[in-house]
Amino acid sequence: MSILPAASFALSIGLALLAKGEPVFFPNGDFTVGGGASWSELSGEGDFLFTYPETGGNPGGFVEIDQVPGSGGFGILISDGNEVTPLTTLGLVAGGFYTFSLDMLIVDGSEIGGVKVDFYSGDSLIASTGDMRLETIGDGTSWESYDYLVEIPPQADGLKAVLLWGEGAIVGYDNIRVDDEAILPVSDIPDADFSASDSTAFWDFDSGFGTLSASFPATGGNLDGHAVIDHSTNDGGFGVLVSNSDQPLSLAALGLVPGESYRFSQDMKILGGSSGAIGGLKVDFFNTWNYSLPDGVPVSSTTDLRPDLIGDGSTWETYDFTVTVPENASGFKIVPLWGPGSIVGYDNIAVDPEPLGSAPITEIPNGDFGSNGLAWSPVGVEHTTFSYPTEGGHPGGFGIMDNDGAGYGVWVANGGAEIPLSGLNLQPGEAYVFSQDMKLIRGENIGGLKVEFFAQGVEIAETADLYLPLSGDGSEWASYEFTVSIPEEADAFKLVPLWGPGSAVGFDNFMVSDQPVSLPPIRNASFEDGGLHWYQEGEGTAFSFAPSGGNPGAYAVMANEGYGYGVLVANGGAEIGLQELGMTAGMTYRFSQDMVILEGSAIGGFKVDFFAGGELVGSTGDLFPTPAAPAGAWASYDFEVSIPAAVESLKVVLLWAEGATVGFDNITYSSEPLAVPDTFADWIAAYPGVGEETGFLDDPDGDGLSNGVENLFGSDPSAFSPGLLVSRREGNRFIITHPSGEAASDVGGPIYHWSTNLENFHPDGASVGGVEVIFSIAEDTPAEGMVEVSANVDGGLPPALFLRVSAVQALP
Repeated sequence: MSILPAASFALSIGLALLAKGEPVFFPNGDFTVGGGASWSELSGEGDFLFTYPETGGNPGGFVEIDQVPGSGGFGILISDGNEVTPLTTLGLVAGGFYTFSLDMLIVDGSEIGGVKVDFYSGDSLIASTGDMRLETIGDGTSWESYDYLVEIPPQADGLKAVLLWGEGAIVGYDNIRVDDEAILPVSDIPDADFSASDSTAFWDFDSGFGTLSASFPATGGNLDGHAVIDHSTNDGGFGVLVSNSDQPLSLAALGLVPGESYRFSQDMKILGGSSGAIGGLKVDFFNTWNYSLPDGVPVSSTTDLRPDLIGDGSTWETYDFTVTVPENASGFKIVPLWGPGSIVGYDNIAVDPEPLGSAPITEIPNGDFGSNGLAWSPVGVEHTTFSYPTEGGHPGGFGIMDNDGAGYGVWVANGGAEIPLSGLNLQPGEAYVFSQDMKLIRGENIGGLKVEFFAQGVEIAETADLYLPLSGDGSEWASYEFTVSIPEEADAFKLVPLWGPGSAVGFDNFMVSDQPVSLPPIRNASFEDGGLHWYQEGEGTAFSFAPSGGNPGAYAVMANEGYGYGVLVANGGAEIGLQELGMTAGMTYRFSQDMVILEGSAIGGFKVDFFAGGELVGSTGDLFPTPAAPAGAWASYDFEVSIPAAVESLKVVLLWAEGATVGFDNITYSSEPLAVPDTFADWIAAYPGVGEETGFLDDPDGDGLSNGVENLFGSDPSAFSPGLLVSRREGNRFIITHPSGEAASDVGGPIYHWSTNLENFHPDGASVGGVEVIFSIAEDTPAEGMVEVSANVDGGLPPALFLRVSAVQALP
């Protein structure tokens, strides 16, 4: 028997101490230590290169992220070797606002990079700023400092800084730091009584379409200074004032708590005009931990709140507005609204920090539109208009979304806030019937529904866009029912009715049954309910759902124009648990689908994506079979799918046929496993996505793990896998984890070696230069399908320590 050279993967597990300074740098934030020490490289799908020049930075060493133009994907560097950095290490305090900074320049290309800050409580990710990208300073070819205002969540105790690539560019980064002096948040509504000599410094005026103007008289208010919005021309459009110079106010600083209701108020008076209409108020809510200045997007908003006129409006009166703060908000903007056809004065904008208290939600708020648009937050107004007729519904009032054929339009129930499951007697892990009445007012496309799910204020899943076939010709009111599964972790949801593209659609009577229903693991697998539960996405591909002509009955159609792609994802794009399918990780199963070529000569395909802990961990790759029947004839196609170890769930994905129109029907699977691959050759053959790189030492997915090591780990050799992960350090003991699969019969390992220089590697128990490293192994730790490796260092700690894991293949 001979032994091939070992396939291996190495990881640096050295740690650096951070000295607190002014400003405070992240570990190796100035890149004075070469090779990216203290920074973890990560990329996906695209083609990226990370380099660490020793000179040319600002000053000295720096790092470059190079993305090959057009390759897509992402490329990032994560601070502190992907470890959570405690806030105390950086001198930061939870709940404070801080300025994070980094120096950047464009080495090649035109797009500058960015940064993201992820927040942790212990080891749990609890919030993120999201991708923050600022406008390029100058032409970007010289080192410039980019500053980002970041609010740290009150419950956070640690964070990670994440450097973001520049699209199709080579970008240099240096001096990653944070100013440890907190910026105090504004604790009131600036210039709420309009007494400042120049109120434009505190109130941003915005208008559109119509002829509107704003002014700030120093006298005549209630008392003294006030604001005026003039829409006396009455030619449509809008005019609003936005508090705090269009920047969010902190809920915590004003003493407001998410989930509570409060009384907002403003004094108003009609000063002129022909309509006698008073102004109004809107409140936009933001998650300031996912807010990229200057272009933040609200997480929700009240509708335009317009009160009844008090008297004839000619005297200053106080108008009150009851507003509920969404659970996922941390900041807000106050937006006084114009009076259509009127000149309106505004003064004394206030919010009472004492909660009003609110009755528990026991039904969809204003689900019958009996109170016009109250409790419905419209989004997508650029291409969709929203109206609320008081009669003509089913019965009584209803709502209309009128779309011009572009963009989108949605409502969000409950004023954009979450609806607790408990109030509607819904249980996590069960499926329920959601229903809404709809009618076509204009056009051909009926509306749809989406449901978003939350756990402790954080969105964890959604159904994707659900559209049902039109009932009749759509001219009469009909009830449309959507069967929706609620994730196990969810405690609340948002109800999101969807526009009918290019149509005007009436909506009424939103309800959800509290009686759970049973669903098969792959929902609507025969397409008898049209496209329900099938998430569609692509470019250059049209999707349709024929009611007859399938194998038999209804079926799905993907028509590709010869470019782009098209996919249908089962269960609305949600994951399907292996337990629900009756499958076991590490085994091989047969999936089947019927297909027919309707136009062209190519046949469609099939793919299964694998997940663990909600993260994509592998895929079968795109599986395109050879056509098994002439055009116009249905045929059944089988796909053998090997599920890697440690996989918890999967997604079933139907694939387009390039330049062809193909029908799909009857998606099935067998819960009885096929024979398990025995040799490495059998195992690699189950991953056609590797192409011709089937060798033991090949690395077709470019993740640094050879096929041999991927076999040991039970990971997908055709998709990026994280490999070794630094878990923690306990004194002289460094703890690393990696996945573990059932190795092929001719694959040996894992074998562990250590090194201090990445040149000379030593076996377990070796003593070199006064340093001895002894490995200890714990199977199924910290979770089933994982291995915990402890590198115990005896003697002095070296400046750096590297661990290599190897696999060997035995040949007869």
